[in-house]
Amino acid sequence: MINKKSIKIISIVLLVIMLLTVVSNVAFAYNVPEATEVDVNDKVETGLSQILGIMKWVGIAVAVVVAMYLGISYILKSPEGKADIKKQLPLFVGGIAVVLLASAIVGFIQNALGG
Repeated sequence: MINKKSIKIISIVLLVIMLLTVVSNVAFAYNVPEATEVDVNDKVETGLSQILGIMKWVGIAVAVVVAMYLGISYILKSPEGKADIKKQLPLFVGGIAVVLLASAIVGFIQNALGG
């Protein structure tokens, strides 16, 4: 018979596999233009846009990993440990907001400048 700890471990592993499957589909859907498709005048602008996009997706991936870590820690810890995780939650949400707002602000400025 499977005990509760084994069920928790199996469910965590399945959750990680599901999340990685979802994230990998988004990551591999990104299409990098070939050199013949890029206009000579827009190379720098396109390169900066790609760097911004990559940084945003890396930030989101890190946020997903940290969210998984906090969730697993919350499940496995004692009530005192859960209180510590609840204290870290506003910092985590603030970090996600900074990553998303930074990319949105840069994108807005880029569009306002005609890019």
